[in-house]
Amino acid sequence: MVKFKLTVVLAFCTVIFIASCSVRKGTKLEAKPELVQTFDKNFEDAAAQYKVMMKNLSPDRFPKTYHPTTDKFETSGSDWWCSGFYAGTLLYLYDQTKDPVLYTEAQRIMKVLEKEKNNTTTHDLGFMMFCSFGNANRIAPKPEYKEILLTSAKSLSSRFNPTVGCIKSWDGKKDEYLVIIDNMMNL
Repeated sequence: MVKFKLTVVLAFCTVIFIASCSVRKGTKLEAKPELVQTFDKNFEDAAAQYKVMMKNLSPDRFPKTYHPTTDKFETSGSDWWCSGFYAGTLLYLYDQTKDPVLYTEAQRIMKVLEKEKNNTTTHDLGFMMFCSFGNANRIAPKPEYKEILLTSAKSLSSRFNPTVGCIKSWDGKKDEYLVIIDNMMNL
């Protein structure tokens, strides 16, 4: 049951992550007190589920997916395109709950993720680095976050071809220049 909840909570946090990107800074949402209580409870539940996941995660691994039929928790290295979502979600949950355990875990896993700032082999650096370090910089700005984000941007820009006018998504065959919509989202 806990593992099923983890899957549901991960889906919920993804929705919250997407929704939070669309709210402009400085705007205030008005909601009925019952709705606010429901949101608060959902964030508390999500934080509890992330704490369960933390205990099942190897120190240098990132959550990838859970397969309920086989009871398998799949993880990835820092080079997986969604690796920044874990720290980013931890920081969104921290922002809502103020639970220092979540913030500490985000800081820990970002140390593992930081090396990806030099990754020039993928277009997904925006997902990897801005969800994590960008979010951390929003919560508690630090010069080192800015430097990591700028280095990441330079790495991503190395994939730009001025003749084509695009960032190459993946390295393919010599005569291919693969481009997908994620490039725009990663900018």
